[in-house]
Amino acid sequence: MKMLRLFALLWLIPLASFAQKHKLADVSDHYKTLQQFSNTPNPSRAWMDTIKYPPAEYGSSIVYLLVKPYYLSDDQVKNLTGSVKFPANSSDQVRKELDYMLDLQTKRTPEEVKRVEFLGNIGYWPSINMAP
Repeated sequence: MKMLRLFALLWLIPLASFAQKHKLADVSDHYKTLQQFSNTPNPSRAWMDTIKYPPAEYGSSIVYLLVKPYYLSDDQVKNLTGSVKFPANSSDQVRKELDYMLDLQTKRTPEEVKRVEFLGNIGYWPSINMAP
């Protein structure tokens, strides 16, 4: 047990140090701002609503259906799945989000790219891990 704690400590110290140096941007105001824009289809960009992202193209998407978080009940999962209404691809809300992301992309530094690549390797990827 002591070895496990020591291993965890040795792993967490560099991670915490990395996190201290590289704070995540506060996006709370950004998402509040996005809510001010319409999420309904915009006729001037109607072609964008023809683009579909079928789950079959997400990779091994069946795993996402089979593996649910153990800390959520079936009712909670059902409520979450039904509560999200995505904006239309052509909406002003999506356009503003894309503009925001493109702006961030132009301003990123090599250090920020390195941080994101590091963080991208940390996560739960059920299509790869196959473990609950």
